Amino acid sequence: MYGNFRTYNELWKLTQEELGNILELETLDETVALEQERLVAVQKTSNLYLRYIQLSNRLSDCHKNILQPQKRRLLQKLVDNCIGRALELKHELVGLEFSEVHYLDDLLLEMKLVPDQMNIKIPAYFYEKTKEEQERLSLIKELLRYLSNDDSNKYWEALRMTEKEAVRLIQIHEQARQGREAFLEAQRLFEIKEENRLKECRKNMKSTISNDVAATRIQRAWRWYNFHRKFRNIYDTEMKLLRMQPSVTEKSETYQAFQRLEELKKNRQALIMKNEDEFLETIKEIQKDIETYYAPKAMEDLQSRIRSHFEKYRETNGEYPTFPTDEEGGSAAMLKEMVPMDNEHEKVKTETVVKEKVVSDKKDTKEAKEDEEPTGYILKTSKYVPELIELVKEYDKVWKDKEIIGIFDKCDVEMIRQEAFQEMEISVRLQTDRIMREELHRLTEAFEKDLGKKGKKGGKKGRKKGGKKEKGKGKGKGKKEKDLTPNRSFESLVEELIKEKIIVDYPKFLLSNFIGDYNYVGSVPDVESDPEKDAMPCLGDIRRIMNEYCILPMGSPAIHSKGAYVKSILITGPPGVGKKSLIYAICNEIGATLMDLSAKNVNGKYPGKEGLDMLMHLIFKVGRLAQPTVIHISEAENYFWKKQPTNSILVEAIRLKKELPKLMKGISNDDRIMIIGTTISPFDVDLKALSSCYSKIICILAPDHNCRRALWSEMILKNKGIITSELGLSTLCGVSDGFTAQHIKYAVKKVLTDRRLSLQNKIPLSASEFVHFLSDCTPISQDENEEYRAWLAKMPLQKKRIKVLKEESGEVIEDVKNKEKSITSKVP
Repeated sequence: MYGNFRTYNELWKLTQEELGNILELETLDETVALEQERLVAVQKTSNLYLRYIQLSNRLSDCHKNILQPQKRRLLQKLVDNCIGRALELKHELVGLEFSEVHYLDDLLLEMKLVPDQMNIKIPAYFYEKTKEEQERLSLIKELLRYLSNDDSNKYWEALRMTEKEAVRLIQIHEQARQGREAFLEAQRLFEIKEENRLKECRKNMKSTISNDVAATRIQRAWRWYNFHRKFRNIYDTEMKLLRMQPSVTEKSETYQAFQRLEELKKNRQALIMKNEDEFLETIKEIQKDIETYYAPKAMEDLQSRIRSHFEKYRETNGEYPTFPTDEEGGSAAMLKEMVPMDNEHEKVKTETVVKEKVVSDKKDTKEAKEDEEPTGYILKTSKYVPELIELVKEYDKVWKDKEIIGIFDKCDVEMIRQEAFQEMEISVRLQTDRIMREELHRLTEAFEKDLGKKGKKGGKKGRKKGGKKEKGKGKGKGKKEKDLTPNRSFESLVEELIKEKIIVDYPKFLLSNFIGDYNYVGSVPDVESDPEKDAMPCLGDIRRIMNEYCILPMGSPAIHSKGAYVKSILITGPPGVGKKSLIYAICNEIGATLMDLSAKNVNGKYPGKEGLDMLMHLIFKVGRLAQPTVIHISEAENYFWKKQPTNSILVEAIRLKKELPKLMKGISNDDRIMIIGTTISPFDVDLKALSSCYSKIICILAPDHNCRRALWSEMILKNKGIITSELGLSTLCGVSDGFTAQHIKYAVKKVLTDRRLSLQNKIPLSASEFVHFLSDCTPISQDENEEYRAWLAKMPLQKKRIKVLKEESGEVIEDVKNKEKSITSKVP
């Protein structure tokens, strides 16, 4: 166990070295000239993107397994910033490739990685909530349980049942029981009667074949069975010999190893929690000791120093000084060495000259840049790299050469004491400054009285400064948002939204339950291919996109606060491909509050302009208080019709069309609120309004062969089925072409009943059983897929991609023609 702790500390050390190398590379790249070729810029950005993903995954593993609480806090900051930088590079890649999905198979091969290692792991601390967040979540869950229509009706009906209703309910159950008994008795008598009839029939039957023919048939069947059994045994032994099929002993060993691993994980988590509790208790004890024994003495020393400074200043200048504000540094700024007046004037002059030079230099550089107008590709300045540099310096200074404390790597008490002393110094200074300001005010008044003065020079200056500051503050502030519900509690607001079915519950569904494989041919270059028929993402790629755009930014305030997030996303595709499942996965992974703003759900609620304003106010207020918040809009096309259908029953269907952009503009870096729309039929909508409302548009088509294979195998195993060679999994994947995950799930549940599961050891599962129930479903045709492709090609991002690819392919063709001409001209 002790070795494992050292292993993760060593892994952290190696990861820090690699992170330092990448940061050096990034700081050097800032001075490098612009890249003129798009593909070279894509390659460099992709390389950085993959490297940051590997770093974040390793650091999250270290955070999950290292026991030391202070190290875990530093690791959490490192993971947040590495993930944030990876997401920044993701957005850069989207801008360079004009596509939401990136196929980086060449780079993966070069870095010796598999496609699964391109996924960013969701850190374990995403699931840890503060006490306030836990209280809010539990409050919303309780209100949802008791105020939702189905549960509340059943609950209150059971409580309000009268005596007559109870007697009637008992009578109904008794009659049903008697009916079942009568049916079972009748069935038993029918089976006895049928058995007797069959016996009589067998007695009267005459054999149409001879004994020799019957014996031959039996022998043929037995030999066929015996041959196949021997052949299967030979095949199994060969596969086990080649290590392509685990034996029974290997299976039991892996199961035991898995159990041991789970026990180790539980023990490790228990130790982490124990160390965390000890760490918090140590902090409380040290703070209590410092406040009791050291803080009063420090306050007295600081007060005596400030008083002596007052007297020295009065002796030299003939008046008491002005006390700096807290923003200016307070007593810390005042106790610095005083600069003589002449030197001070010179210093101010030199500072103004330097500032003027800097401003002129900046203007010159700006003008030069405008004149040059360089064209090319360069990475934007990162908001995460500066903090990463500081964190790397902190690691090198504190943890790089530090030994593990104790067997279980407990907290460092000396570091806690140093931090507590620093906090004590700050709090003591603030308290002392407050006291000494009052004392200085009294001293100046007494001194001016002795001199016979009327006013207070320092006070006037202070008031002028204060007045200016207040004016500046007033100018900086924007128009304050009006609170329409000032006297209402959070509980009452949530209760209202639940009653109106705006806040809704969601089932348990994790991102790992969204099964699917990756597109392995997306990166295959094809010069002759049409750019409009670009490679579409598979379900595994969609899972990665949802993780990067929705879960990772929304799950961490530190990542979201620096801008690497998406405000809105539209998921489109045929029914049954998993659009709602993705929304449930996002909500479960980040513990979000789910709101439903669909046109059908809002229809008839909060009517008129005032009602609409109240609805938007409630959504924003509760969304901010209960963040992270996901706002789901199903059938998103209802807000963007070119012309409302005549058969529509919606009243004011487009009432939120103008409010949605306002809602998105109001989302700031501190508001973890996201709008997710889903639609099946996006074909007859206003494309300009739709694309301006949703910043990202993801299209999910029917699963391909690899995805169907993953879906069949995972769903059969999940429902306790056994996959054997008799099943014919490849055949089943081929037959189910065009069917979605919903259809496959339906077929698996219909086949794998309790009775069928009990018989599968004797009668293995076969493909024909599943195909029988698949025939109940309607598959997605190729024409439907092409229709979605054609619609996606009309979106702004895809238009840009088609244009760039056509230009580049045209240039390639021209280069080839020029080479051919040069070759033919040289030939005599």
